[in-house]
Amino acid sequence: MKILLLEDEPEVGEMILTLLQRWNMDAVLTQTPQEAVEALKDDRVDLLITDLVMPIMTGTELIQKLRRTDQYKDLPVLMISGKADKQDIIDATRTGISDFVAKPLHPGDLRKRLLAIDRAGQRLLSDQQYLQLRHGSTACVPQAYRPQS
Repeated sequence: MKILLLEDEPEVGEMILTLLQRWNMDAVLTQTPQEAVEALKDDRVDLLITDLVMPIMTGTELIQKLRRTDQYKDLPVLMISGKADKQDIIDATRTGISDFVAKPLHPGDLRKRLLAIDRAGQRLLSDQQYLQLRHGSTACVPQAYRPQS
């Protein structure tokens, strides 16, 4: 699965990118909507993971822009945000997102959402990626984010 990750907070973006790569995903990190649009022009992606709140253009505005094109009208989108009140989720859902994850992001939540998107008929994961996500080995989770025993 090729994933484009749009996260304007460098630490959060690197953490998510590390998780995706450890789960054997082919992922690219961008930090602005403009970078994301350019990356989409240069490469085909299977999933967009985007933050909601960003300067200049929100994740919702970016999705609305993408949905107006034939190429990205059906692109699966996972939205993440620290701003997760009911109206934000409703507004994001109206743009056609596949799922929503609230920050602070827990690796298990991200893993479950990726599996849910795959099960929803997208079939984006390879068998190996599916098994890695399904079994949720902590070997795939950076030490700093592993549950404390």
